[in-house]
Amino acid sequence: MDAVTRRNLTSSNQEDWSTPDDLFKALDEEFHFQLDAFSSADNFKVDRFFTAEDDALARDWSPGPVFANPPYGKELPKCIRKAHEQFLSGVTIVL
Repeated sequence: MDAVTRRNLTSSNQEDWSTPDDLFKALDEEFHFQLDAFSSADNFKVDRFFTAEDDALARDWSPGPVFANPPYGKELPKCIRKAHEQFLSGVTIVL
């Protein structure tokens, strides 16, 4: 990721953008998500979810499929790396 793209993706004043319900529903119909990796008690999309307090970056996401709408801010690169690691271990990720 180049420096300009990284700056644009990590400079948001708000980090917890919720996915629109119609978009999530369409994705869930295809993938049948088992985990919402980056969520809150107020906006989770799947019955099994991780909040910031659960620290998704330190947890195993298997078995999947996993819906991952990471926080937009300075942690975004770490979230993308974690999703990539989980994908390499065999977990289906929709990021």
